[in-house]
Amino acid sequence: MKKLSTLLLLLAFAPLSYSQKFTPSGTKKAQGKETASDKEKGINAYEKLNPLLGGDSIRNSRKGYACQGWVEDRYPGGALLHKGLYENGQLTFYRNYFENGTIERVFRKLPDGTTKLQCFYSNGNLRSDVEYVNGKPRHIQQFYANGITKYVEQYDPTITYLLEKSSYFRNGDPETEFQIKDQKLMIYHQMEFAADGSLRQEGDLKFNNGIARFTREQYVRDGYWKIYNDDGIVAQEMFYLNGMPSDPSKVSTSSAKTKKK
Repeated sequence: MKKLSTLLLLLAFAPLSYSQKFTPSGTKKAQGKETASDKEKGINAYEKLNPLLGGDSIRNSRKGYACQGWVEDRYPGGALLHKGLYENGQLTFYRNYFENGTIERVFRKLPDGTTKLQCFYSNGNLRSDVEYVNGKPRHIQQFYANGITKYVEQYDPTITYLLEKSSYFRNGDPETEFQIKDQKLMIYHQMEFAADGSLRQEGDLKFNNGIARFTREQYVRDGYWKIYNDDGIVAQEMFYLNGMPSDPSKVSTSSAKTKKK
């Protein structure tokens, strides 16, 4: 029995057939097959069984019926890999674990009807925190292994338009800041920083609702954009109209070096 259990955990995911059957596996790689663990995304294979995240696979029991209730998977050594609550073969709640016993991710429904997926590093620090509304992400926050925020993406409550998309260096200083400036006109302001905290360029962007058909970019530059030199002085200023640049004009200024505090 122990040998059979170990063999099942070492099996990789079988290719999905029309019936969308699912076979669990451990994190050890089986040649030529997909495994439960991804080096960059973690133990993400169970998302195929989560209909609230777009998954359409069904997990069957050993008797061939769709799984119902609590199901556990274990590593070959016996440590808990996955514990999930299944309904008709699909997940409604689950936790995945690293082999050292710490939680790798947890998915749950919140009292307000939204759902949340939190992923963790093996040291226990939060890796990502995503809130979903009807299967669409409303708030995304990613972290470095040291706990510092790496990336933030936020939408309005109805997920109609973007509010913010910002990234950060490992020390917590901003790398890019992209935030809505005028919700009615759908105008955003973006700032880009160097690793030393100095502002490199900034300007406004407009939501591309067909105003710039020459590009598939969702947001296009509009208005004046400033580029700063190493001393933090405006070295160049360029005007954009619906994503199209005009001839740049040199700007002479004695402004002090601009840094993000």
